[in-house]
Amino acid sequence: SGKSTGGVVEDLFYLRKQHPEKRLPIAPSEPCRGRVIAVDFVNGIDKIILPQFAQWTPKSMLIHGSWVQSYDKAHRTLNFANGSFVEFMSYDQDLDKFAGTSRHFIHFDEEPPNPIYTENWARVVDTGGHMWLTMTPVEGMTWVYDTIYEPGILGAEDIDVIVVDMTENPYLDEG
Repeated sequence: SGKSTGGVVEDLFYLRKQHPEKRLPIAPSEPCRGRVIAVDFVNGIDKIILPQFAQWTPKSMLIHGSWVQSYDKAHRTLNFANGSFVEFMSYDQDLDKFAGTSRHFIHFDEEPPNPIYTENWARVVDTGGHMWLTMTPVEGMTWVYDTIYEPGILGAEDIDVIVVDMTENPYLDEG
């Protein structure tokens, strides 16, 4: 149902500092600082997230309209013409790698380990930033169910839960 695609498009709304539905926690003069975290670099970032960014990022958002000039492979950071950036990280990094920086958004692609989620939550506190998870609950009812899903379904003001079934995707063959 395109959960990673939806997450990347949400990332891009923040990075361009214009959202069709919500007020963003970014001052007009300030660049957006984002982070996307996936299961690992090879399969999660390189094979899923980066191709999604390459597909959905308008060239006008890139430095000189160029992916090559915008993506810093050594630092795993995509820089934008407006000064915004998104860094790419993975769940297989040590917990201390997630500390010490302020971000406007954090996007978790697939379910994060609870300590990584908690450490990243601290990264958006000072900006009033937002976090979102794009995931399939393959592990069943974990901490995400108790901490995020159930409160969101029961109406918590600061949690939106969107559930999509693959049968709702009109682009998949019924078979």
